[in-house]
Parts: sequence; C-alpha cells; structure tokens
Amino acid sequence: MVVTITAKTTNTTTTLIKDTDYYVYTDDDASPYTFRIAFKDIMEYTIGDAIVVTYSATLTEEAESGLSGNSNSSSITYSNDPTDSGKGDNEPEPGLPDSDVPTGVTPESITLTFTTGITITKVDENGAELSGATFTLTGTSTQYVLKGGTYFEIDNTNGTYWLLTDGTYTTTSPDTAGINTTVYVTNSSGEYDKYTKTYASTSGAVAKNVYLTATSGSDGIVTFSTLGEGTYTITETEAPSGYNTADPVTVVITLDGPTTVSTGNEEAEWSYDGSSSDVSVDSNGNYIITIMDQKGSSLPSTGGTGTTIFYVVGIVLMLGVAVVLVTKKRIGSDK
Repeated sequence: MVVTITAKTTNTTTTLIKDTDYYVYTDDDASPYTFRIAFKDIMEYTIGDAIVVTYSATLTEEAESGLSGNSNSSSITYSNDPTDSGKGDNEPEPGLPDSDVPTGVTPESITLTFTTGITITKVDENGAELSGATFTLTGTSTQYVLKGGTYFEIDNTNGTYWLLTDGTYTTTSPDTAGINTTVYVTNSSGEYDKYTKTYASTSGAVAKNVYLTATSGSDGIVTFSTLGEGTYTITETEAPSGYNTADPVTVVITLDGPTTVSTGNEEAEWSYDGSSSDVSVDSNGNYIITIMDQKGSSLPSTGGTGTTIFYVVGIVLMLGVAVVLVTKKRIGSDK
C-alpha cells in the first residue's frame, strides 16, 4: 500500500511513511474491516490537500466466479468534535476512535471485480471420462474493475439534503417545526448548507498474459479459474495412453458488466465465440467444454525424425523397385 498527499497550494506530492505518518491496523483491531489506516496528526495538513491511499488485492481460486462480482468497499471515518486535536489517544500511535468519540462516516465507495472459469471434461468416443489428459491454456486475460460510490456536494441552490452531526444526510429541512436543529451541521456563517446526492461510476482494466496447465483426474475434469475477458487457446499437450490428442480449441470470452455499481450486488453476463460447438456457458456464468479423444497412435509431428525415417525408407524401396525393373529389362534384351 502507498499513501501520498498532494499539497493544494504547491501541487507537490509527498509519499507518507508507514508507522511515522500513518499506521495500519488489521485483524481484530480493524474489525469489521480487512484493514484500517489511522493518521498520526491529520491536523498538520491543509484543507484541500489530496490524500490518496493506493492498495492492491489479488483474486485467488476461492474468488466468486461467474455472474456475481467480488465486492470491495472503503469509507472514511472522521471526527465530529471540532475541539479534538486529531492526534488520537494512544501516543505515539494514533489508535482507533473510542466508541464514545463522536465521529461521522462517509458513504461507501464500492468496487466490483468479475471473473470466470473454464471447466473441461475429457471423454472418449463413448462419453466415458478420461484421466491423464494434460491441457495448457494461453491468452490475454483482462480483468475489469468497476467502481461506484455515492457523494454529497454542497449545492445551496438546488440541494435537497442536509448534513447531520453523525455524518449522515437527511431530506428533512432544519426549518421544519419541532426539529432538533442541534443535530444539523452549520457552516462558518452559522447557516445550514444544502447538498445534492450524486452517483459516480468508473471502470479500469488490467490485462495480463496467462499460461496455465492442468491434468484431468479420474472424473476427467480440468478447471482453469480467475479468468477475465479475453481470447484463449486450449491445447491438449498430452493424451491418455492409447489415445490421440484433440485439436486445439479457441474461445473468445466477453464480459457484459453492469453500467453502474451502487450496492455491490450487481451481476454481469458472460458470452463466448469459439471454434468448438461443445462450448457453453452454465447458469452461473462459467464456461463448460467437452473434449473427446479417439483411440489410436499418433505419428510424430511433421519434420521430426520419426516421419523422416518413413520418407527415407519409402524412397529407398522405390529406388530398389526401379533398379529391379531396369535389371530385368536389360536381361530380357540380352536374351
């Protein structure tokens, strides 16, 4: 993870130092989140400075595959006590806010990453599963990360929301009779700002070359997981004993993801264009392929020494036949 701050006045960017400028909490200290970042002294920065936290996460084989995306969310917890120093209580570390400290929380920013898999079933001419078939999958996998979030911006002309001291927003005007206006946040002039609620959605793509290999077990199944959109070639590099290898299969996988992300429960659709009629997409958005092997012995590849010896022997035999025919013809002429 990398944390930077860009000064508003000079537009210069500085990389902050972990365990000096900020601290990272994980496990029970971060619950219910995966991790939390706490700044040692947030008050040393100027209003308008941009703090950017960049981190990466890797999808594993346990990732959700198919229609549902892998959700990741983040939010900011901030103090609602203007008299607080912002340094925390656990020097030299800032610590996390106690339950009795008034704080607010921003709306969550949510990302969704979709992934799919290809399951190959290896069978013989009668449909029986075959073990011992080795396949390679090659191609370029593109993972799309869709990001969405809800934001509130001051808009005193058209706004319909008001900010409360607990960090939430309400559409109930503070001018309404009987409302406790002490729970509404005022600006430096003592007035209530109006806010508009906006939604923003962006997407990013990460492409990488993949080279995967796997061998079928007793059930004849080979699975390649955590695949993104892309064009893949599946090649059987080793057939079960007594069988020929099948022809390569090319599959073009296409992701049709949601246009907006707001809850993290949005689903995607997967489609394909392939060279095999045995390719299909199941109800969960994963690809199913059945590949058949036929019994027999394959000759070595063209240009190898195996086929060369057959060509040499054939030519020698042909020359031998020609010599015999010429010899017999001469003998007949002498007689």
